[in-house]
Amino acid sequence: MIQVSKERIQQFADEYGLSFNEASDQYHAVAKYLAANPITPNRVQMQDVEAAAHHESLHTTKWLSDILMEWQRRMFFAPEPEMLEEIADLMWDSPLYTEDQEFYKAIPQINANTVEAYRRGKVSR
Repeated sequence: MIQVSKERIQQFADEYGLSFNEASDQYHAVAKYLAANPITPNRVQMQDVEAAAHHESLHTTKWLSDILMEWQRRMFFAPEPEMLEEIADLMWDSPLYTEDQEFYKAIPQINANTVEAYRRGKVSR
């Protein structure tokens, strides 16, 4: 039996406008599917995940935990857009050292907006 805390299920339900029972059913269905059909990274994906994982601590357990969380995140989110050479210098890198978590969370949206502005500019010519 897969165990998920009631608080996490309620958070999921609130975030997506679901009832607790709907959220619980969806959460468990996904967990059961992934347990039966694991998605494993290939060598290149694993190298990318290792590079993206936050190395806040040299403690092996923390580093491994970060890698596993990064892979889980990548399984469910769309891949990052390709870097356009023409605007590469306008893109923000993810500073691992920042303490401003709101800024850190905003970086992907800032970069996506930059790419979209570039594309719109090319279309309008």
